Amino acid sequence: PTFRNATQRKTTIKSVVVPLPPAFVEYLLADGVALPVGCPGVSSTAGAGSDDGSYDDDDESPPATTVVSESSSARGTCYAFPQLDEAVTAAIGFLGGSVLPKLNWSAPRDAAWMNGGSLQCRTAGDVYVLLKSSDFVLSDLLHPWKGLADDPNPENDEEPCTNPPVSREAPDTHDNLPTPPTPILEKIEYKLVLRKWCNLQKAMEFRCFVGNHQLLAISQRDHTQHYPYLEADRHNIQHHLTHFFDHFVRGVFNDGRSADYVFDCYLDTSRRGWLVDFNVWGTRTDPLLFPWPELV
Repeated sequence: PTFRNATQRKTTIKSVVVPLPPAFVEYLLADGVALPVGCPGVSSTAGAGSDDGSYDDDDESPPATTVVSESSSARGTCYAFPQLDEAVTAAIGFLGGSVLPKLNWSAPRDAAWMNGGSLQCRTAGDVYVLLKSSDFVLSDLLHPWKGLADDPNPENDEEPCTNPPVSREAPDTHDNLPTPPTPILEKIEYKLVLRKWCNLQKAMEFRCFVGNHQLLAISQRDHTQHYPYLEADRHNIQHHLTHFFDHFVRGVFNDGRSADYVFDCYLDTSRRGWLVDFNVWGTRTDPLLFPWPELV
């Protein structure tokens, strides 16, 4: 979401949004893991090796001779995005030299192994390698509506799933919120979101589930680990997350038109809340410590 109010902007981590040309989406869908011609290399090898910034799994692929530019839609064996490279490099510098990348929906968490086990990127090459290696990103490109009620091609999904309905029995106490409109499918304009890199304490990141404009459940984000102090501080944590939701999220996200959604929030050492991300209310979003039937 875009927050125009200064108070709301103070709750989000500083980020830069870079529009992606259609040819770059084609590049992400192409086979292999090779950096575009002229792209800054990955940070572990930047300044060494070939000058064209090429990268391959075995580093033995010969350079290709056909180049697909940012304005081209023809398929070739090599790509070049000089304007995008410049924009990404400038954004990384503006954000302090290290960023976490994501597309419209997903971050390439499953591809961290390609970057030393981290999503921290210092060059455009780091960003491209993570995006190119991620199944999460691939799913965003090929099946962006999968698992949602407005999926236009549910029969094409290998595992069709539907949006879990939210019980509307409890009255909505936030009376001034507008009624959510019927979803309308629009052409997706893919964007690269570069977020300033922060060393977040995993135990203090939480996933919050909102149904019918109400905060229904909270789960620790790193649900594979046990943090004993969370149990002792659970009431205080719940208080701060509820306060954050009431003051900075409810009625603000999508201008209040979305009644059901999921958001991730981080509490720093002073228990100040930071908005990390939004996710759809649907089975494509990991419910972590909850089964979806329990949430609905």
